[in-house]
Amino acid sequence: MKLSEYLLSTKQKPTPWAEENKIGSVIVLRFLQGTRGLSAETMARIVEATGGQVTFEDLVAEMRELREIKGRGRRAPARK
Repeated sequence: MKLSEYLLSTKQKPTPWAEENKIGSVIVLRFLQGTRGLSAETMARIVEATGGQVTFEDLVAEMRELREIKGRGRRAPARK
């Protein structure tokens, strides 16, 4: 399950959830926006905080998906 889906299904907002589980709220927000990846330590904390409902594999897949979506919005470099 994606972290974003977990938060929706448990009706939790990212910042309070992250703070409650001693995970940097900025890290979680930037991850969900696709602007930052996660360290192995942070992923382990998320897996533990979700009781295993979100796995390492889920987080890696979500990271790739978010980066791909984010990449689509980028403009091509200007030609000289």
